[in-house]
Amino acid sequence: MVMRFETYKSMILCLLVLISVGLTYSIWAYQPNLKPVDQSEFIQVSIKNKQPLGSIVKPMEIIFHKNKQHFVTSNEAELEKVMKEITNWSFTQFSDVSDRVSEQEYLNFVHGEGKTEIIFPERVPLHLYNSVLAIEEQNLPRGSFDRIVFNSKNVHDKTMPVYFISYADRKIYQSRVNSSSLDNFSRNFYRFASALYEDKTYKKHVISKNRAVFLPDEKIEVPRYNYKTSVLDIDKFKDALFSDPNYVEHDPVTTGEVYMDGYSVLSIYWDTMTLNYVNHTNETNFAGSTAELLRKSIDFVNQHAGWEDKYRFAGFNSLDEKITFRLFVDGLPVFNESGMSEIVQYWGKDDVYQYSRPFYTLDFLMPSELTKAKMASGEEVLQELNAIKNIKMDLVQDIRIGYELKRDTEVLVSLEPAWYYRYAGVWKRVPSGKPGGDIIGLE
Repeated sequence: MVMRFETYKSMILCLLVLISVGLTYSIWAYQPNLKPVDQSEFIQVSIKNKQPLGSIVKPMEIIFHKNKQHFVTSNEAELEKVMKEITNWSFTQFSDVSDRVSEQEYLNFVHGEGKTEIIFPERVPLHLYNSVLAIEEQNLPRGSFDRIVFNSKNVHDKTMPVYFISYADRKIYQSRVNSSSLDNFSRNFYRFASALYEDKTYKKHVISKNRAVFLPDEKIEVPRYNYKTSVLDIDKFKDALFSDPNYVEHDPVTTGEVYMDGYSVLSIYWDTMTLNYVNHTNETNFAGSTAELLRKSIDFVNQHAGWEDKYRFAGFNSLDEKITFRLFVDGLPVFNESGMSEIVQYWGKDDVYQYSRPFYTLDFLMPSELTKAKMASGEEVLQELNAIKNIKMDLVQDIRIGYELKRDTEVLVSLEPAWYYRYAGVWKRVPSGKPGGDIIGLE
């Protein structure tokens, strides 16, 4: 009986040992099907409006050259109407015709009688804009443009040329459209220019060998604005920008707040209502084309729907792969030395390396405080510029009225009209009444 019991014990013990060995092996041999975390993936978080490319890359001004006068408008509603008309055109037969226009003929070719100019804030790659316009061309030239120019008078042939011009480079890309398209434009827009914009007659000023600007003959009045602002939810930016928001550390600092996850840093500045995000995993250079970079830049903001106000593409720097989008109000560019009116991206190989932007929106206009500022005439502005010490007028690329944005209180900002000029790629405020005085530099 005792022998039989000992035998049963030995058998049970052996069975337990075998089960233990089997379990140990199954643990060692098990390989879970885990998906690796990709630091370049962003969680999709809705903050506000998504915008199509055509709403971000768009013109800021139209000039009609008619009856030896120059009629200028930056009215957003008029620009929308014109672009809606032009998107119905069919563009064909693109070619580079820069060599056909001599240096002596260039300014008249662009600004001559009967011409219409549609001017963009910055050069736009042709290969990007074929998704906005009906460009029927497989082999587009690898160029860019900052204005579209065509003749609105004497439309006689079956097809007529429309030019995409990079003004500073004197590069001219010719396309052709059906003459009926230009006829419709002339009837709907060009012939009404003198009546619609009779109070916006501008004078041509040749400021260098290959550049002319169009400035108002007289002093003009431009509205001042005061806006109440709303602050966007910082947690939504944090969730959108970090690959895993659950592992983000938060550290309050004297200037605001800092969020970190070991790879990226998000800094919040409450005094300027701006943020700066740096992704240290993407510091190598972007390898694609300018058109691809600009498209990815717009998609990046759209991923978390961050176009709260009317921003437009306004700058590209190929040296550091920098893309700038600027706030526009009433069709005029807005400037602020602390970055409160710009969305800026620096791109690495695959994704954004650095991303700076405001985290407020212009909530509503304060109607009780509307006033107007009387602006200097074009002649007076040129006198101010020529009085600046060591200025080189051939480096002046543009002169126009914009808004200077100032933060007045925690919830109020003001927009004050001022004259600005673009100098060697940098926007500066004209030092009104103080030749050689303080100037705000803005890229």
